[in-house]
Amino acid sequence: MSKIDWSELFQRGNAEEAYNFFHGRNSECHRTSFKLVRLSRKCAKDKAWITRGLKISSNHKNKLCKKWRYTHHPDDEKAYKTYLKIFKKSCAAAQSAFCKEQFDTKVKYY
Repeated sequence: MSKIDWSELFQRGNAEEAYNFFHGRNSECHRTSFKLVRLSRKCAKDKAWITRGLKISSNHKNKLCKKWRYTHHPDDEKAYKTYLKIFKKSCAAAQSAFCKEQFDTKVKYY
């Protein structure tokens, strides 16, 4: 946007023409800077902070839950709930670490 000659904006006859000029240049810069990327349906639901280890842990947690629901055994319930507690803490830690990293990185202005 800094490379655009904005003097043309001030030479416009009325506000509508000036706005259309500004909007067109702004849209053009946005399209060139943020290109569309095609995502698969499987990856579209993924969060950026979910790691491979968390996915594996999630699958293990789900298996424990299914086992508990099938058997209704108190030991299976205890194993599932204990693992669930650990899994939730791990997810919260991963998400907060990711967000902290995102906010702490400095943005370079050109």
